[in-house]
Amino acid sequence: MSFARHTASSFVAFGLPLAVGLIAVPFYLRLLGPELYGALILFLAALNFAGLLDLGAGKAAAFRIARADRRSSQPDEETAASGMALCLLVCLPILAAIILARDALAPLLPLPAGATLSDMSLALVLGALAIPLVAIMNVLVGVFQGQLRFFQLNAIQAGGGIAMQLFPLMACWLIAPTLPVAIAAVLGARAVQTLVMVRWRRDRANSAPPSLRPRLAVMLDMLRYGRWPALQFMLASVLTLGDRFIVSHLGGPAQVTAYAVPFDLANRLMIVAGSVANTLFPSLAGDAGDAPRKTRLAVHSVIALLTPICIAICLALDPFLRLWIGSELAEAGRMVGELILVGVWATAMTAVVQARLMAMARASALAASYAVQLPLFFLAIYAAYAAFGLVGVAAVWAARCYVDAVAAMAMAGDGFAVLRDLAPHAVLLAGALAISALDLPVAARLSALLVIGGASLVLSRGTIVLVVTRLRHG
Repeated sequence: MSFARHTASSFVAFGLPLAVGLIAVPFYLRLLGPELYGALILFLAALNFAGLLDLGAGKAAAFRIARADRRSSQPDEETAASGMALCLLVCLPILAAIILARDALAPLLPLPAGATLSDMSLALVLGALAIPLVAIMNVLVGVFQGQLRFFQLNAIQAGGGIAMQLFPLMACWLIAPTLPVAIAAVLGARAVQTLVMVRWRRDRANSAPPSLRPRLAVMLDMLRYGRWPALQFMLASVLTLGDRFIVSHLGGPAQVTAYAVPFDLANRLMIVAGSVANTLFPSLAGDAGDAPRKTRLAVHSVIALLTPICIAICLALDPFLRLWIGSELAEAGRMVGELILVGVWATAMTAVVQARLMAMARASALAASYAVQLPLFFLAIYAAYAAFGLVGVAAVWAARCYVDAVAAMAMAGDGFAVLRDLAPHAVLLAGALAISALDLPVAARLSALLVIGGASLVLSRGTIVLVVTRLRHG
């Protein structure tokens, strides 16, 4: 399967669950209400931090396997077994500590309307049980990526992502609309996905010696490579999701719903860059000499595809939000969504460049950049919420995305040449957002956005034709 088809299958794997999520959100809001749904969003955001506890073993697994001798599956099996053992050594003591301290930790959580402290304590335990599952799943994802088994991986992730959207909704409908029931369903979806990945990995490993066990030397080697990606991922997760916890602290879970629903809608565009970056990483790790050319081409392709889509979203966001979640949540949601859209456009560049920096084993530089950004970002979030509410938080989040993009490209060495290539797309996107923000008659706004959208399609036509051609011919 070609790079283009690998990327397309990744896009489908991320896109299908997101499409299901779009349909599911109004049902969640009706069933749970804004308060409980906001609390569920916070739990799911916290669950993403469980990925930190693999200590970078997932990325290390992809890196090791991409550079291994392809004539034998033994290095793959040693890497997988050692990575999972490392995760269990770290996660199980933390899981036990959370379970023992659940009654002390529950009062520290925001208590949504309709929930009790015992609900929060039970939800905390159920969420903690997902920690080792998430860490092990990260290792298995790295193994599949290193083996270039993108079709199988994407099929599993598509099914798992759909289950993550539907299991909690069905459980709340059939059993009870409570937070513990929803979290238990999330745990079930994660467990099923992990078991399927283990089974598919074993099918590939049937030629490996059955006596293979985790090796301390391999675990230490993975830890040496993975410690910086793990720190980088931790800081990136805090920067990406920390605003939700601040909003919850300052405004309550209902404000999280009002912020996160349009945020997640706009942020879904990251599936394009994420698909390219995940597919590109093993290639960059295995062939460092051609990395600059591959990275520049990938960044340009991603932005050429994203810019017309972003302009189309500016055109349709307001009526879609009103139809999707109602006028009350859509009122501030349009501006939040558009500002997040601006940040996602920049983050798409960053995701591809970061794949190259990871392949160069330069995650330490990324971690240092995030460590500098973190305190400034949180201070800005507090000030922006106090002055402008949710719109101010979204503006700060988007501004940080551009800081991150410039820093990553500077670290890669040839980033400013890439920025020059993308300047025409940036001008068109800025024009679309300015027109959307102006108080113009509806007909004039639509006409102007259609003209800018047409210009963006003309500018991107070469990339679009190239992508379609490669998808058709492999």
